[in-house]
Amino acid sequence: MNPKYAAAFRNRGRALVHKGDYDRAIADYNEAARIDPEDPHALIGRGIAYNAKHQYDLAIRDFDAALRVCPACPLAVLNRAAAYVGKGDDGRAIQEFDVALQQSPGDPNVYVGRAAVYEVRGEFDRAIRDLDVAIRLDPQNWHHRLRRGSLHSGEGDYARALEDVDAAVGLGAVGVPALSARGRMRFYLGRFADAASDLAQARDADGAIWLYLARTRAGGDGRPELERSSRGLDLTGWPGKVVALYLGAATPENVRRPFPASR
Repeated sequence: MNPKYAAAFRNRGRALVHKGDYDRAIADYNEAARIDPEDPHALIGRGIAYNAKHQYDLAIRDFDAALRVCPACPLAVLNRAAAYVGKGDDGRAIQEFDVALQQSPGDPNVYVGRAAVYEVRGEFDRAIRDLDVAIRLDPQNWHHRLRRGSLHSGEGDYARALEDVDAAVGLGAVGVPALSARGRMRFYLGRFADAASDLAQARDADGAIWLYLARTRAGGDGRPELERSSRGLDLTGWPGKVVALYLGAATPENVRRPFPASR
């Protein structure tokens, strides 16, 4: 059968994956693989769909098959690494990323993927080194800067963390993650007024507490904003208990009690 028909199913499968319709995508990739069994892209696409459905063993089977057809196919290796991450096999995932780097040493996504595994393992120094390389390879990508800033923060190096977050904002990072991160870094460095400015814009789930602390330590009154944030907030869960504590409506003993089970 004409391989062009396989490409049609494969292309539609890719579009369905982007829409999150994984079952229909898998059905299309099945057809593509039936028409052209030697097409590694159909196998990789189906494996990506299986990864999205958390069916990691099926995904690995497809990536293995793709690599038998196309041994030098870094996309298959990279996604197989993601499958092993999903399975919780961090050691095997790192081995896969190492192979992917041998095949595609200039791909920043491989370094970012391996850095994520190192982070899960608590190996922050190695994660930061990988992100250093990713940033050299892709200097305009603010996501890498924000991620590295988070790791520097985790190690208590707030000055470097703030440098990265500032750079991320300069490259176009906007919204809650960037503003919240920068606000907290500024807070840790004692720049309370600057922190309050960022946190007032971020408005994330527990940002009201950070904003209260920043404004108070900057010499202002953070209580009115905290009171407004508490309206309609469940004061028996997170972050309501801590909000109640700062408003004087709860004691430290109340906060230490277990949070009610979610229903």
